[in-house]
Amino acid sequence: MGCHTWEHTKTPLTYKDVLPKVIETYRWLVKIAEEYVNDITPDDELYLWGDCTKEEAIQLLDIRKRQIRMIEKGLCQKAVMRKYADETCGEYDGCRVSRYCDSNGYLYRDVNDVWVKFRCKHYPNDELHSAEEAKQFYLNPDNKCYVNNHEFKYPMMGKYPELDKEVLDSIDNFFEKYPEGMITFG
Repeated sequence: MGCHTWEHTKTPLTYKDVLPKVIETYRWLVKIAEEYVNDITPDDELYLWGDCTKEEAIQLLDIRKRQIRMIEKGLCQKAVMRKYADETCGEYDGCRVSRYCDSNGYLYRDVNDVWVKFRCKHYPNDELHSAEEAKQFYLNPDNKCYVNNHEFKYPMMGKYPELDKEVLDSIDNFFEKYPEGMITFG
């Protein structure tokens, strides 16, 4: 099938905006873990999180509590931003915040109304922040990109110029609508 392209646009959310939700998430994790640990008796065959003994669960609980203290002191700003995007199901403007971009420090939300019509054979970590960058990526044969327009889903870049134009137009349409957009892969 190949690697999907994902379309995102920058949100105005800042560290201060997301901090309370991330702390709330960590506190909830601590509460659930404490309840579970307190219910385990020495004779129990129960394990926390699959293969975790009571002693290991207590250690994990201490780690979570230390993480909260570090977050509250402002020591983990990038980690807080990543946690908001990865695990708290944060939202902005009705869409899931799905990505933290290390290169510029912004959170991005998913875009569901514009579709970039290509995929690639490998799973790159690239973040494409402009139409020019995305077109260069698509046209580079080393990236093994192909048209994905629900009719053709196999490598054909360069074989059918009208389909390449369709892909390049879809890239332009995305960045025209979302000038602060980003394309990722996964």
